Amino acid sequence: MWAQLTRQDLELVKQKLEALRTMTLNRHAEELKALDTQREEIETLERLVDAVTSKYLNSETSATGPILPVEPTTPAVEVLPPEVHSEAASPGLRIEHRISPNFGIPPRRFVGR
Repeated sequence: MWAQLTRQDLELVKQKLEALRTMTLNRHAEELKALDTQREEIETLERLVDAVTSKYLNSETSATGPILPVEPTTPAVEVLPPEVHSEAASPGLRIEHRISPNFGIPPRRFVGR
C-alpha cells in the first residue's frame, strides 16, 4: 500500500484537507455571527426592560411608596333587579344565569372491562 502512494496523492489529500478546513472555518464564522446577533438581541431586550422598570415601576414606588392592594369600597358587581336589567341592557343583549345540572354530582369513575 505505501509503495503505491505518490506525491500527487499526498498533494490531493492536502488540498482536500485545506478545503475542508476552509469550509469549517466559514461555518464557524457564520455560527459566531448568529450567536453575536442573538446576544445583541438579548442585550437590547435587557436595556428595554431596564428602561420600562425605571420609568414605570421605580418612579411609582419612589413617589408614592410601595404599591399595596386597595380594599374595594363598593362591590365589584352591582346586582340590579330584573326590571332594571332589561332597561339598562342593550335591546339585543340577553343575560341569563344557568346552573349546571351536574353540580354536586361526583365525577364518574372509569371502569375498565
